[in-house]
Amino acid sequence: MNLSNESSFVSSERIGRLRGYWESLCAPGAWPTRGDLDPAEIKDLLPYIVISEIELETGRVFYRLVGTKIVQVSRIDFTGHWLDEFDMAASEPSIWQKGYDLVRTTGSPVYGKTHVPLRDNDVEFMLPEEFGMFPLSVAREGYMQCIALEDFGEIRHINYDALKPMRQR
Repeated sequence: MNLSNESSFVSSERIGRLRGYWESLCAPGAWPTRGDLDPAEIKDLLPYIVISEIELETGRVFYRLVGTKIVQVSRIDFTGHWLDEFDMAASEPSIWQKGYDLVRTTGSPVYGKTHVPLRDNDVEFMLPEEFGMFPLSVAREGYMQCIALEDFGEIRHINYDALKPMRQR
C-alpha cells in the first residue's frame, strides 16, 4: 500500500512545511480546528491545499476547498462535491478514500504516493505525486475535517490538457 502514518514516507518539502505548521497548532491531545488555520502563514502552499470533511460513521468525504494547482492538474474544481462522485485520475484511484479512512481510524496524519497519468501524443507516462493529510477538529458531532497537501514536484512545461482529467460520475 502506498500509504503510511510515518512522515518519512514522503520527501516533499511542502508537505513537511504543512506538517510543521499543523503540529504548531496542535494543543496537547487535540487537533487544531479549521479556524486555527491562518492562510497568510501558509500562503505559498494554498494552491496545493485541499480541505475536506469526513463523516465519521460512513467515511464519506466532502470537499470544502480545493487549491488552484490541484484544480489545474485535476482539470476540474471538485469543491462542494463528494469524493465518491468522481473517478479519480491516479495510478491507484482508491488511494484517496483509503487515505481518508486511515486518517479517520488512526486520528493521525497520513502520507501517500501515487501517480497522475499524462498523455503526450501517443505516449502515456505517469507524473509522481506525494500527499499528506492532517486531521482537524470540528464542533459538529459525527464529523472531522482534514487539511491535505498534494505535491506534484516542480511541474515545468506540462501541457495540462494532456493530463487525464478526473471525471464526475
